Amino acid sequence: MGLHKPGAFAKICHVGPSAVSMAVTRGQLVKSGDYIDDLNAMNAAWKTIQLINAAAKGININQPAALAAPNVAAPAAQRLAAPNVGSQSADAGDDAASPLEIANLKVEGLRLYNKKTAEEIEKLQIQNAKANGEVIPTELAQSSTIQLAKTMATAYKDAAEDLLTRLAKRYNMSNTDLATERGNLINTINTATDEGIEAALAMLDSVAEEFAVKRGVGEHN
Repeated sequence: MGLHKPGAFAKICHVGPSAVSMAVTRGQLVKSGDYIDDLNAMNAAWKTIQLINAAAKGININQPAALAAPNVAAPAAQRLAAPNVGSQSADAGDDAASPLEIANLKVEGLRLYNKKTAEEIEKLQIQNAKANGEVIPTELAQSSTIQLAKTMATAYKDAAEDLLTRLAKRYNMSNTDLATERGNLINTINTATDEGIEAALAMLDSVAEEFAVKRGVGEHN
């Protein structure tokens, strides 16, 4: 299992090269450069379906059709990281797949198909939610939060300084005392604003992380 040239992948699946080419064109198979990775969920599902069809015809699916020479190692730039799951081997004289093997293949094919369908549905739900304005990117929410906090801080500074100036006149506060109190006021507002922004961004990160975890376990609330 791993990366295969399209022709070799066709033989493994007991189909003609044209069937593989057509599946790639239709988006049923995904290529990794010049190769097809049968560890990719979509490719694995397509392969399983072809093996089910071949086994139903009594074809020995334990051996690729017209077994070709071993695949040449794919260039490093085209290889995808994948777990080492090993490869199956069988004697050329093995019997065709048993009913149990065919049933197992059908179950595996259905599992992969359902997994792919669920992923596509989730993508569409997210796209629809974005289109309807129900969700916004985390980065946009963060920048909007920062901008809102700074706007509110500026407005509060202006109002507080105006109030401080009127109080200074009413109670005959010296210019030195007024400058000192104005500085204290600005420092207090700046500190409160920075702490508020930090707390808001932490909350957004927490919400995004919680949503990601729920998606991972299938909870889409």
